[in-house]
Amino acid sequence: MFAHSAEMKSAALRDHGGYIPGLDGLRALAVTAVIVYHIAPGYVRGGFLGVDIFFAISGFLITTLLLRERRRYGHVNLPNFWLRRARRLIPALITVTLVVVPLALIVHRDLLVGIGRQVLGALTFSTNWLEIAHGSDYFDSTAPLLFKNFWSLAIEEQFYLVWPAVFLLLIHAFKTWRPRACIVIFVAFLSALLMAVWFDPQNLTRLYYGTDTHVFGLALGISLAFSYGSRTAGMLGWRFWRVYGRALGWLCLVGLVAMIVLVPDTSAYAYRGGMLCASLLAVGVIATLIYPGSSLSRVMDGAVLRWIGTRSYGLYLWHWPLLVLAQLLVPVPAQSWHYYVHSAITIVLVCIVCEVSYRLIETPVRKYGYRRIFQRVKRGILRETRPKLYALGVAVLLGLTIAAIVVAPEKTQTQLMIEANQQAIKDSQARAQDPAHTEKPAQRHKEEPEESPKESLEQVKKPSASGLSPTLDTSDPAFT
Repeated sequence: MFAHSAEMKSAALRDHGGYIPGLDGLRALAVTAVIVYHIAPGYVRGGFLGVDIFFAISGFLITTLLLRERRRYGHVNLPNFWLRRARRLIPALITVTLVVVPLALIVHRDLLVGIGRQVLGALTFSTNWLEIAHGSDYFDSTAPLLFKNFWSLAIEEQFYLVWPAVFLLLIHAFKTWRPRACIVIFVAFLSALLMAVWFDPQNLTRLYYGTDTHVFGLALGISLAFSYGSRTAGMLGWRFWRVYGRALGWLCLVGLVAMIVLVPDTSAYAYRGGMLCASLLAVGVIATLIYPGSSLSRVMDGAVLRWIGTRSYGLYLWHWPLLVLAQLLVPVPAQSWHYYVHSAITIVLVCIVCEVSYRLIETPVRKYGYRRIFQRVKRGILRETRPKLYALGVAVLLGLTIAAIVVAPEKTQTQLMIEANQQAIKDSQARAQDPAHTEKPAQRHKEEPEESPKESLEQVKKPSASGLSPTLDTSDPAFT
């Protein structure tokens, strides 16, 4: 009887479909950590860990959606899955690109350095590898890239492209959740091991941007989804988790917030287990959120957190380029109270832009699809004035974006000034070391024409303009 009761409790913990309360709240924590980190890295030193939270959520949620589709229909429609992802991701991405690049052209041309590479990376889901190949430094704040935050989006997009096919292979190769979870857990720890072994304080960006060294959060989220989607809820059905799971979720959340505040982005610990630890804590929080009736899910499902969570993708895309543009448009001293007011105003603007994008662009495309939206726009252009204006605006933004890419300088003005000064110093040193430009005093004395005794005598005899002899001593007498 007790075994039957335990089995019923385990079955209650498995995935029954539907919305998971609290996940949007965890997304809100992740995007808030990243935004505050970009504004005040000295106070929220571990805000970059928000990306690892995003990875854990994505790995869990995407795998859960694939498992649900397979349970419901008996198969997974890969083209339809990729189309849904394209509807979700591409509209906001293109909107940000078409708005930000023309603004950069107007505000400051230095921001266009490397913009062709950045746009190419955004459109081909390869930002992280293009920036690695270029030698970019994520942690260099002196020459910020407009779209440097797109690196994590590239990893997620690569995951969306590759993982569904691998998912089907695992599903057909193994019939239970344990071997599936064990394989992805092995991949997670192998990725974390590569990050730890390859740790180099002089090249942190390679570890941070690399798909191979930063896939552990996604893999850990996948392992939880396999457990959650099994008939008995897997690990979530174990007696230990049924008894202590709710309390452990709160402890995981506290630990995660502590890491966000305390862990520096350049510390060896962050790369030698720190990010892996943050991913494990994020998975622990998710496991508690899916626990039926947990207090944590009720707290994390508040209205404000849900709003931030549902707009987290747009907030993540827009916040960094608009912060950079605002700082160049209205410069203020870094880390001053003016700076924080300036940043707060910019974030309010980011929220407004995200809401407009979410309502007018992202939601309609996700709801109706590209084909229906295109047909509606086409009919509107033929019949109404407003769609014509919209189409004209898009055409102008597209033209300005292309023009910005064409006229983008190779180097910033600051870089050119530094290089000019360095070249001037080198030229000066070269002249100083060149024998043709350094003459000994004796040599200069020999080259000067010697005065003849006759010319010297004439100079002595020749009176000055004052009528006095040039050899006359006119100094004040010395008093003794």
